[in-house]
Amino acid sequence: MDGYLSMVIVCLIAVQIQVICVQIPDECQSCGCCAYRNNNKCDNNGYCYNGCQDGYWGDRCYNKCKYANCLRCARINGNTCEECKTGYYGYNCGSLCGTNCNTCDKWSGCTECNAIYYGSRCEYYCGNNCASCDKRVGCTACDTGYYGPSCMCDANCVHCDNLKGCTGCKLGYYSNKGVCYECVYKTNGCTCSNSHNCIGCIEGYFKESYLCSPCPYNCTSCTTSTQCTSCTDGRFGNICQYKCQGNCIHGSCVSMQAFCQCKRGYTGYKCDHCMSGYYGFGCTQCSLGCSDTCHQHDGFCTCKYGWAGDRCDTCADKYFGNMCNRKCNSNCEACTAEYNCSLCIPGRYGDYCQFKCGKGCKHNKCDFKSGYCHCKNDNFITGYCHDCKSGQYGQTCEQTCLQTYSGYHKLQNM
Repeated sequence: MDGYLSMVIVCLIAVQIQVICVQIPDECQSCGCCAYRNNNKCDNNGYCYNGCQDGYWGDRCYNKCKYANCLRCARINGNTCEECKTGYYGYNCGSLCGTNCNTCDKWSGCTECNAIYYGSRCEYYCGNNCASCDKRVGCTACDTGYYGPSCMCDANCVHCDNLKGCTGCKLGYYSNKGVCYECVYKTNGCTCSNSHNCIGCIEGYFKESYLCSPCPYNCTSCTTSTQCTSCTDGRFGNICQYKCQGNCIHGSCVSMQAFCQCKRGYTGYKCDHCMSGYYGFGCTQCSLGCSDTCHQHDGFCTCKYGWAGDRCDTCADKYFGNMCNRKCNSNCEACTAEYNCSLCIPGRYGDYCQFKCGKGCKHNKCDFKSGYCHCKNDNFITGYCHDCKSGQYGQTCEQTCLQTYSGYHKLQNM
């Protein structure tokens, strides 16, 4: 009997020691892992009234659930997981739901995939061109312009319908029941509407008789064997025979259209000479005063009325204006406006030649601005040469007055 009691006492001491040695996690001190409700968490002995927070179990809720991916386990047994963390499923929450899974059930795994994925773990991609993706079977409807289980057009298809398949094929292929097939004469550059006809040519060929022939070398498209419509980069000409560098003299090379785009005034395949209406080394435009075109070497031409000069680039006497079509006033020899003269006719002076030169001006000419002139003889008063000196009279002051005691008197004709 004493031996039995000793054994019981030892066992109780062992149990007591085991309880004392359990380490409570820091976050669970003072009932920290108890569920909180109505301001009550636990009693004085640490018993949690409302159960445990997620991830813990036991009366005092300081035991962690056994499995790392378990969100909530049974309170009486940490080995039984009731709910998995997001992204996991299975008895011990050890299986991944999949990165493309939208909703995941603990027992059955992924129940709904993100919009464009399917499969038990949403591991398969429906494709960019899928309009409707089912989790179990994949794509059930394609976007407009695509067809098939992967919603892709045929490799040789340029346009397809989600119901009819391919409706337009690449050049050199034809469509039959939604599939593109190669033309028999594709190697001859033909396009076709059925297997054996040739209705047109692919790029780099031109239609000749019933089939197509290749364009000249360096020619990327053409209409005949001697007329290219586009060249390889860096070339131009009717058969792409010229290199742009060094041959497109006064222009910009446009290989895509097989020609040299000339600068203003230039013409020719190489833009190396002047077009009609231009002249000289720099292909200067002929003057507006030319009645027709000008000589391409020096620009000389026949003038329109009102123009003057070898190149007809100035106004003729008595004309002014941008087009030399306005006349100066009648007293002007040259002008910049009707009443702004730069040269008067003989015998006139002033800004618009409104004054007469003195009657004694030599050769009937006087200064354009002041009216001063050289006198015909010494009988005129210098300056304007209009009045006679004292003792002289007559149109040219050539006659001398009779001198008497009372002054000068004109001599009477006998």
